[in-house]
Amino acid sequence: MSWKCRLLAAVCLAVNLCCLHAQEDVRLVNGTFGPHMGRVEVLYNGTWGTICDDFWSFSDARVACRMMGFSDAVCSIPRARFGEGAGPIWMDNLRCSGRETSLEDCPFNGWGINSCNHNEDAGAICATDDILETPEPPMLVGSTTSSLSLQWKVPPLPDNITALRFRVQYETDESIFPRIAIVTASLNDNRTTYNTTIRRLVRDTEYTVQVRAEVRYPFCFSYLPGNYSESL
Repeated sequence: MSWKCRLLAAVCLAVNLCCLHAQEDVRLVNGTFGPHMGRVEVLYNGTWGTICDDFWSFSDARVACRMMGFSDAVCSIPRARFGEGAGPIWMDNLRCSGRETSLEDCPFNGWGINSCNHNEDAGAICATDDILETPEPPMLVGSTTSSLSLQWKVPPLPDNITALRFRVQYETDESIFPRIAIVTASLNDNRTTYNTTIRRLVRDTEYTVQVRAEVRYPFCFSYLPGNYSESL
């Protein structure tokens, strides 16, 4: 429950009518390559302010991204990579577990209590499924009794990414967990298709095969995943 809800719960008959939606309490600003990234700002006492990057972690970014309606975080970004904010630095030494529903439910110094400058403003890249287009289903281009050779088209990619890879997932109806093959792509060769061969398959067994694209942005070591294609 947010700090607004806690304060108003005692006097409101319907708390949900008194509280701002989470998306209105936190925002991403100055996202260089899209609205799913940027400097994280929070609204307190009617004024927008920033978060200091002391102890700023993936768990903190995860809570912030989910507050804004994203499915998850991709990574936390320190050192004002999305530019320095102005006004108050509202939160410092934030220590979320990642399970909270709101940033104000996480331990921190207290509103406005910090020892930071705006060159320490925290940022985030959030996971979203509308940045990467879903690839077409992979095509079978060869096979043996224990392997399948696959080919798929490269979907349109967002601008300014620094890395690209493909995750090929394959399984049978009896699989407990799917098997994964990672294919690292090059951004410099302008290829329109990629191939891989998955091996050590069980003879005369039907496999479900899907592929998805994953990209990486500057300042972030984690990949933002797209959606899996339809099955082969």
